[in-house]
Amino acid sequence: MKAMFVLLMLLMITNPATSGAQWQLDIESGLVLAGYNDVRIPGDTGTLLSLSEELEINPSSFFRLRLQYSLGERHTVGVLIAPLRLEAKGTIDRQVTFQDQEYAANTQLDSRYRFDSYRLTYRYDFFRSDDLQLGLGPTAKV
Repeated sequence: MKAMFVLLMLLMITNPATSGAQWQLDIESGLVLAGYNDVRIPGDTGTLLSLSEELEINPSSFFRLRLQYSLGERHTVGVLIAPLRLEAKGTIDRQVTFQDQEYAANTQLDSRYRFDSYRLTYRYDFFRSDDLQLGLGPTAKV
C-alpha cells in the first residue's frame, strides 16, 4: 500500500503542468457509533457474539482523507485513506470460543474492531458543463 501511494504521489508531482491541472484535498471527520456488529471466528465453530450488544463500545472519532489530482480537463487520479477502529470491552455470562481459544463465562473480554479502507482511483470525465460533470473509471481497494 505504501509503495503504491508513494508511486502515485511521485507521478502526480513529476507530471508536467497541463491546462486545468489542479489538486483537491477533502478531509472528513466525525463520530462513529457501533450498530450491528456480530462476529464469529472461525465462522463454523466459534461463538457468535455481538460486540455492540453484549460488550460496551464507546463512541470513537474517525477521519477520511481524499487527495485527487486533475490531469488536464478530463482525467483525475486520486487516493482515499479511511481508517476505522473501535474497541469493545466487557464480560459475557457464557463460555466463548474465539479463534480456537476458550474463554470462561464472566471473563473480561477486550476486542478491537478494525476496518481500514485504502483506495486508488482513476476517473475519465466524459461529460462536462457548467452545472454537471459525469465521469467513469476504476477504483482499486488496496
